[in-house]
Amino acid sequence: MGRVEDNIMIPDERRQAVRAALEELADRVESRDEPHCEYAYVFASDSGRLIVRQYENGRLHMQGSAKDLHREVVERLKELVEDAGEVSHSRLHAFPHGGSDEAGKGDVFGPLVVTVVYIADEDVRRLREAHVMDSKRLSDRRCQNLAANLKSWLPGRWVTSAIFPVQYNAMYSRLKRRGRNLNHLLARLHADCIVNLADRVNCESRPTVVVDKFASENLLLKEISDEQVEVIQLERAERDPAVAAASILARAEFLRGLCWMGKMLGCELPKGAGQNTIQVGRRLVECWGHRLLELVAKMHFSTVQDMRQD
Repeated sequence: MGRVEDNIMIPDERRQAVRAALEELADRVESRDEPHCEYAYVFASDSGRLIVRQYENGRLHMQGSAKDLHREVVERLKELVEDAGEVSHSRLHAFPHGGSDEAGKGDVFGPLVVTVVYIADEDVRRLREAHVMDSKRLSDRRCQNLAANLKSWLPGRWVTSAIFPVQYNAMYSRLKRRGRNLNHLLARLHADCIVNLADRVNCESRPTVVVDKFASENLLLKEISDEQVEVIQLERAERDPAVAAASILARAEFLRGLCWMGKMLGCELPKGAGQNTIQVGRRLVECWGHRLLELVAKMHFSTVQDMRQD
């Protein structure tokens, strides 16, 4: 049986997004702590196993016998690692239209946030001049400053939904009992925000919303009536100005929620799901006990189990 081996350099600003993408893969069967690695995941399929290691120097190493999983991982990461530059002002769809994106799904602590923004043709130049782009390419401070500007420029034309861990865990548990997963929760949140925004904006015909595709198209379409809004789901949709603006507002709201939770606990809560997150979680467990995790962490993350270790 042939084996595959591959190395990809992951820029610092993309590592969180890459890890979140790997966390979503249903074939992950094991998480490991390995020297000089931020994380190591083992995936398995009928064709064999694939080990993915993210080294601290930025190198993502893949090796194993599961060629099908290797192709799937490479395709998924290619969209995240390739430099897409700033948003495309040749437009992915004619304006006016909305854009929808989420933040926090790859983070153990903090809320899951979905935001929808509605952009008119005359807004595009201002967004270009402000260097609005995918929030994953921005520092936290830059993202928060841009979010404040966007709220000022687009009054009444954005909707945000933030689900904090207590509610998130309850909703996720109900979905899991029904054989569903995080993508079903995302579909519900995106749909609620999109319909809410469609009721606010003045359109001669049903509004169009571009969504950064996160799952099968039918998953979201089942949640929204065609009569309410036209939904276009695209991969790497942050190239679109409306989706880029939504990603900034969503991430800024996630950062605000994460900061608020940290102040309530008297400590700084880290982003992501790496070793620093595990260490902070363990300190919280030492101070407050295991039950606290249910209030502050997204419990389905494998790293939460590491926080429970004595």
